[in-house]
Amino acid sequence: LDFFLNGINPDLVFIGYGMNENTRTSINAELRVIIDYIRNINPDCSVVLVSAFVPNYNSTNIDNNLDTQETAYYELLEEYDNIAIAPVNSVYHSLQTVKDPADYTANCYNHPNDFGSSVYASTILATLSGEVAPAVTVSFTDNSDNVIHTVEGYGSVALSDKDYADAE
Repeated sequence: LDFFLNGINPDLVFIGYGMNENTRTSINAELRVIIDYIRNINPDCSVVLVSAFVPNYNSTNIDNNLDTQETAYYELLEEYDNIAIAPVNSVYHSLQTVKDPADYTANCYNHPNDFGSSVYASTILATLSGEVAPAVTVSFTDNSDNVIHTVEGYGSVALSDKDYADAE
């Protein structure tokens, strides 16, 4: 961690395990080490844990343990102050009820495209603004900010994209 921080005294740190880490059983133990290290440098540093997005649900060759990964993040809320969860995984589950994976993946499998990346960004921004809670609403709007479709899930994120006329 010294290499990454290189003398920096952070006020805010984002930590996210990716899809390739979906079989790890020790994520929280590893996160505790990282958070404790950062808090040793700055006890007031805010930490945002960013969960990974959901791969193509039609895929048969992926062991998707990412729901468990996000759930494990919530356990850390009991242990640490000044920590938040950006529930990207939950938002993607909601998104999958109205969009095909080809609409948000770059390779139709496990990498987000530009829209998929905007889901990450919107979820993180909503988390930083305090809008994300254990229960989420994802709203799709047109260019005039008219709501086209709303999905109930986990958190509270508003997404806007001109291509969402076909969201319903």
